[in-house]
Amino acid sequence: MRYLIEIERRAGNYEAMVYKGRRDLATHLPSLALAPNALINSQDKQFSLAQVVNSLIDFHPDQARNTFNERWQLDVGQYLYNQIFKAIPDFRDASLRQQGVEVRILSDDEHITRLPWQLLCDN
Repeated sequence: MRYLIEIERRAGNYEAMVYKGRRDLATHLPSLALAPNALINSQDKQFSLAQVVNSLIDFHPDQARNTFNERWQLDVGQYLYNQIFKAIPDFRDASLRQQGVEVRILSDDEHITRLPWQLLCDN
C-alpha cells in the first residue's frame, strides 16, 4: 500500500494531506508539530527538530555513541510517526502495520525534506 504525504508550511504552521491514491479523499492534518523549534524527548534530554537536522548535517563519528544511538533513533522515528500517522484511521489497524507500506513525503520546505523520515517507526 502506498501513502503520499504532502506537507506545507502555512503562516508558520505545518499541515499535511495524506492520501493513498485519490487526493480528493485525503485526510487533512491541519496542525503538525514539525517546526524547527518542536521538541523531542529522548534519553532524559530534549532536542529541537532543528538540532536533529543540524546534527545529521554536521555528523561526526564520535556522536554516534552519545547521541545517535538506537534509543535516540527510535524516539525520533516514533515522534515523526505520531505526527503523521496517529491521526490516520488506517494506521490504527494492527494488520495494516504488518503489511508492506510505502510512504512518500512530498514538500518544497527544506526543513521538512531534511527530517530523518527513514527512521519512522511505530512502537
